[in-house]
Amino acid sequence: MKKPKNGDVAGKLMPVHKSDSGPLRVLVIDDNSADAELCLWEMKRGGVAFSADVARTREEFRSFVSSKEYDVILSDYNLRNWNALDAIELLHEHGKDIPFVLVTGSLEDEDAVECVKKGVSDYVLKDRMARLPVAIRKALQEREERMARRRLEEQLQQKGVALDVDEAARRLIAERGYDPKMGARPMARVIQESIKRPLAEELLFGRLAHGGPVVGDARHGEVELHVEDV
Repeated sequence: MKKPKNGDVAGKLMPVHKSDSGPLRVLVIDDNSADAELCLWEMKRGGVAFSADVARTREEFRSFVSSKEYDVILSDYNLRNWNALDAIELLHEHGKDIPFVLVTGSLEDEDAVECVKKGVSDYVLKDRMARLPVAIRKALQEREERMARRRLEEQLQQKGVALDVDEAARRLIAERGYDPKMGARPMARVIQESIKRPLAEELLFGRLAHGGPVVGDARHGEVELHVEDV
């Protein structure tokens, strides 16, 4: 397959989906045009439908994130006079929660740990670029999980309910809430069936009518909710 020509950044049909319709909106941060083009080519090769902008400087990046919305950011780690951690700080300054994937030639363990602490979703080494669509899919899924969890927590807080779901239950919801063909779109349905519907009767007529704590686990292969006594 030939690499795309300069400016040819529209992808084809894809296994990577965002939660609504339309192509994935991608921002690439790289001061090396050939490496930026490689990211775009690899997404095309992986079947990702996308539109893309390329930021080569801190100023271009700031301009893009302040004026446009993106579904995922792909960034080299070492940039001219700045780096990916600086880009993440700028994102936080703008109040943006955008999945952030590093695409870099190499990354020391200490740097990888620091990146994860700062909010990097995943990283892909440039000699293993075939993994890029997988990393993008994972980053989108994690963001959808965060958003769904926040919406649920806000709804329950309004009713005085404190929900504490263990790691096994979260993994189960994440697995069932992502479909390779549909992306993260089934997440809302899974949360409705696994959490909201089981809680509905307790909220209306049971022990949660006036709020209270709820613990969720997945000990038997299904999400189970337990209303705790106050």
